[in-house]
Amino acid sequence: MDSGFMGDGRTTNLTLSLEINIWNYNNTQSYDKLAYLDTQADANLISSVLSDFLGYERKPYNGPSFKTVENVNVVPKGQIDVYFSWKRSPTNKLHKEIFLVFDDLPYDVILGKAFLDTHEVFVFSDGLLSLALKPASKGEKENIEQNREADKAQQEADEEAERAQRQEERERATETGTGASS
Repeated sequence: MDSGFMGDGRTTNLTLSLEINIWNYNNTQSYDKLAYLDTQADANLISSVLSDFLGYERKPYNGPSFKTVENVNVVPKGQIDVYFSWKRSPTNKLHKEIFLVFDDLPYDVILGKAFLDTHEVFVFSDGLLSLALKPASKGEKENIEQNREADKAQQEADEEAERAQRQEERERATETGTGASS
């Protein structure tokens, strides 16, 4: 019995990815990785190499097999719960997702429909695929405003320092010019 696809031949040359911080098994160390988005994958997938590197203990997978692009049935080596965050997120939200572990994947981390649907990453409209742009939450708006204020304060401080430096240079030039004529 097949559960679905790991991807299929209808995939285009367009590859979308997210820069993520993926955490090791005890959440003491994160690693920068690219997670590839696959709207044809029925689950989130992770390579056995990365799973082993991160130290996750695999739980048994008792579900159905998956079909590859080549129409071959494969069974995951297990499943793990993984914590990760999107590097460019203003909230730095930590996600916990179930990943199925496979030996031969084209990428170390693939976020499939399980993640994309839950978090409404994409909006489908008349055959077009676009990233969903959701309104910022109250916390995200506050974070954005704080960053803007901090940037503005830093810019003002930099400008004031430049003005003070120019004033000091003018005073030195005036003193040098006055001292030379005495």
